This record gives sequence, structure tokens and C-alpha cells, in this order.
Amino acid sequence: MKRTTIFTDQDTLHELKRIAYEQGQPVSAVIREALAQYVSTRRPAARRFSFTGIGDSGLGDLARNADKYLAEIYEERHAARKRADKR
Repeated sequence: MKRTTIFTDQDTLHELKRIAYEQGQPVSAVIREALAQYVSTRRPAARRFSFTGIGDSGLGDLARNADKYLAEIYEERHAARKRADKR
């Protein structure tokens, strides 16, 4: 944690001390909590990859049955190689 100095008017300091007293916390803890909340509301939204969601497999159960579909693709390719080797 880094130490910093802030300047505030007397009324705000009085309110901070009241809140800290009511919560049973030091003023510094109340300020840290307030700053964390303030900063979190001003963070830019997480960037999404531009390609997210552009594809559609047409299979409603792809996530659930991914292993099954991968096995089918493997079998199809393996069979195609066997046929090509026989020629």
C-alpha cells in the first residue's frame, strides 16, 4: 500500500470522521473504500475480441458433446486417409 496526502474541506472531513466512527473503522479505511468504489465505476469496459460470437455451429449441444463431435471428425478423417492410401 502506498501513502498519499489529500486535501479536503472541513465539512467533508467531519463527515468522513462520523462515518468512520459509526463503522468502527479508521478514516483511512473509509477513504480507501470510497476511492476503490469510485475507481471501479470509471474503469473501461473489458474489451471483447472482435471475433467472439461470429460463428454458429448449428449444434445446440456442442459444448456438452464436444468430445463426441471431435471423435466423429477424427474418425471421418482417419477413414478418408485409409481410402486414399488404398488407391
